[in-house]
Amino acid sequence: LMRVIGPKGSVIAWHKVFERDRNKEMGGHSKQYFKFYQGLNDRLVDLKTPFQKDWYATKEFRGGASIKDVLPVLIPELSYADLQIQDGLTTGRIWAETVLEKKHDEQREQMFEEMRKYNTLDTIAMVEIYRVLKNIWYMISDS
Repeated sequence: LMRVIGPKGSVIAWHKVFERDRNKEMGGHSKQYFKFYQGLNDRLVDLKTPFQKDWYATKEFRGGASIKDVLPVLIPELSYADLQIQDGLTTGRIWAETVLEKKHDEQREQMFEEMRKYNTLDTIAMVEIYRVLKNIWYMISDS
């Protein structure tokens, strides 16, 4: 991760507080990487903020600001509906059961594949939502 993400630039997350806390936990497990994770936290930008603060609001969000509220409205062709894992809490639970508790041994690779599918969609969703916001910004700044 350190090699791929590099030392500069924004790190976009959905729900910055959660990601910040995970980075603190990971940095606490290794003095070697503590500064790296601390640096990530200094660069975190929360993609949820425009929706949470109603900078971009529509009745279709139903008052919510989660990625599950925003994605179907902005990019309806992307959906969690067909995934076995449909939320981050489940992903975290399955990861802990599979890796730490050694449950699901006979299904280990399948569990990892399902977590990859969920995390991939989460990442693609953030990229696409960012593009929507960027296009709106360009339209506003050009007017």
